[in-house]
Amino acid sequence: AALSLRNMPTEGANVKVSIPELDISSTRFVKSSNKNPEDFMLKIGGNVQPGTYTVRAEITSLYNKESKEAPVSVIAKK
Repeated sequence: AALSLRNMPTEGANVKVSIPELDISSTRFVKSSNKNPEDFMLKIGGNVQPGTYTVRAEITSLYNKESKEAPVSVIAKK
């Protein structure tokens, strides 16, 4: 799934990417807007049921909180 954070202010903010239905997340603090907060890896366990889940990106700073969501499909291993 692609979820663009390019138009969201990330400097001096915490960036959290999660799949709430699966209770997994990854969080990073971004000191400078030169860093690329777009690359997150979420490990999905082998016992997860195939289906469509929601990926949520949240950016929290002292002055603002923004979020975006996108669907992601999990398929069964063969």
